[in-house]
Amino acid sequence: MLEGASKTGALVTPLSTRHSMIRVEFPSGPNLIEDSALSALSSIKNNISHINFTSTNITDKSMSFVAGTPNLVYLNLRNTKITDRGIQGISKLEHLEYLNIVGTEITDKSIKTIMMLPNLKSLYTWNSQITEEGIKLIQSRLPNTKIVY
Repeated sequence: MLEGASKTGALVTPLSTRHSMIRVEFPSGPNLIEDSALSALSSIKNNISHINFTSTNITDKSMSFVAGTPNLVYLNLRNTKITDRGIQGISKLEHLEYLNIVGTEITDKSIKTIMMLPNLKSLYTWNSQITEEGIKLIQSRLPNTKIVY
């Protein structure tokens, strides 16, 4: 199961020896990682708690996979091609605590989606298309969320 995932270029590591949650990241040649690589992770999606897509070539198409990872707490989309259309599905990620959309094309159209994340503790939006007014709206709805913009 993990072996197949590793063939995609993903580094899949357990978070602890005491439970089955895992971290998925793409450290080697991230610009080679595309949407198709995620199908190899389907069988372990319930165990994924951390996904780091930084600087990969994933697109909005990959976000349906992300939306289907029910135990996700950490999602890093920094410097990807993700847009407002792709991020809509994350509103169902009730455990999500960390979201990084730095360097994406995500705009104020995604504010409602972000505000639906009740457990969000950290949001990074620098160099995205979310405005200062948008940040204020998010902060008013999620007052305990640390927002870096």
